[in-house]
Amino acid sequence: MELSFNELSLNNLPQSIEVADKTMSEFVDILNDLKKINNKKDIHIRTTHLLSDTYIADNYHIKQWISKNKMLASIFLTAIAQKPIVRDYPYYLFKEMECQGFAYAHENDLLAISYNPDNEWSEKEYAIEMQLLDEEEGNFIAEQVTVLHIGQKEHLSIHEEWLKRKVKIREANLLTAIKNGKDLWEQRENIFPHLVFCNDVEKQLTTLSMNDENLANSVRKLLILNEYLANLQGNECNYAKAGLTVTGESKSTLNNSKLWSERTFLCSDGERRFFELHIKLTNWWRIYIYQIPNENKHWIGYIGKHLRT
Repeated sequence: MELSFNELSLNNLPQSIEVADKTMSEFVDILNDLKKINNKKDIHIRTTHLLSDTYIADNYHIKQWISKNKMLASIFLTAIAQKPIVRDYPYYLFKEMECQGFAYAHENDLLAISYNPDNEWSEKEYAIEMQLLDEEEGNFIAEQVTVLHIGQKEHLSIHEEWLKRKVKIREANLLTAIKNGKDLWEQRENIFPHLVFCNDVEKQLTTLSMNDENLANSVRKLLILNEYLANLQGNECNYAKAGLTVTGESKSTLNNSKLWSERTFLCSDGERRFFELHIKLTNWWRIYIYQIPNENKHWIGYIGKHLRT
């Protein structure tokens, strides 16, 4: 299981070495609990910070903590991934600060994790601003997306269902069955039994390969949605609980008949329906969804670039 480290949590360091030691012990304790949820497989944390550049208190380097906490340090060092966070455009901000760790978590469906000595990072999730270039208009558009977060041990129980779904999807090894958009279309009923794809989606997918970031991200989101629906009790969906950013359309879009028609898709029962809800992905991509009445299933009406607004 991979997590993304919130580098902003190293901005306000404690003065006390004792506080830093206690915080690192709690951090490792969280890693141990995550490993249990992950069926005892290792946890890996992607970070922008090299250990050689990391302080955990004023004038207290991480290597000083490592030297006097051999057992805890071995767990910590195992978790710090060798590959650093590497990401480009789009641009993400949290409270007007660039936030690479939160951004990487959002783009890769990961939990973000923070160093939290003063309980500054106490929320189970954070809203960040994603800035994208509208290629048609030539200007930047900002929108809010949500990142799930662990800053304290209590957050593990809050995110437990989401974590277990991620583990189940990984161990089912479903992604290996999909090499391209054509595979996705042909195997859709086996891989996504709780998702019903509208016919128009076929031509939207068949030209894409899994090397395409947009298709890979779409598959990850669809797997999460399918697994969430498989375990849904009742018919009321809470997409945020599944770790999905799902929104409706703006009033101006809803009031424009031309834009309305672009979001109307032929469903498997022969009826044409207006799809308002959509899952937000990076690179300005969207998955339009519609809950099938009285079933734990959704129609998938569109997968592709952001429709006109």
